[in-house]
Amino acid sequence: MQKFTGTLLVEKINGRYGPFNAAKLITSIGNFTVERKGFKELEMFDAGRFNGDFVVSEIFMGYYITNGKSINEIRARIESMTITSALEPLDPAEESQIAVEEVDPLFEETKEKQAVQSDIEPFTVSTPPKRRTKEPAQTEPSEVVNDTELFGEWPLPDAYKQDMSHDRATLRKQVERLNILGFALNPQDQIWYRKQA
Repeated sequence: MQKFTGTLLVEKINGRYGPFNAAKLITSIGNFTVERKGFKELEMFDAGRFNGDFVVSEIFMGYYITNGKSINEIRARIESMTITSALEPLDPAEESQIAVEEVDPLFEETKEKQAVQSDIEPFTVSTPPKRRTKEPAQTEPSEVVNDTELFGEWPLPDAYKQDMSHDRATLRKQVERLNILGFALNPQDQIWYRKQA
């Protein structure tokens, strides 16, 4: 592991499963695409520039395929970080450094789960559905957000720290809901604080 002082450039990209973040790490030894797999903390940041100290466990060559072409890039796997500056907007030159065709990590996780499932049950035979007797019609569940289920506690305290053991989809829902509820992320301590009225 190596510790670098550098800048994290974060851009929000709209993907198949909603908006997600892509990032570049700018250090004294080079610029790297941030490996998002396993780095769920990236989901809570807004687009912008964040200065700080970054512990990198691995620098490696990675690739992804999009629109019929293979994109090769040097990636950095961030294990931990300490943000020292507040949110600063990206300038146009920095925005162009982050690829617009990034693959949504939630899409990658979904593909991996489907591949694992198909490996576990390669020879399943589907049976035709049984005829049902007439049952009372059930209403569709509403899209009302169950905050207790989403966060595991309710009401939320004025300072809330996200649990990074949740899956990426849950973390994104939490970020969206925290913004609606009037919370703002403090990047230095990575805690959401209720905005004072």
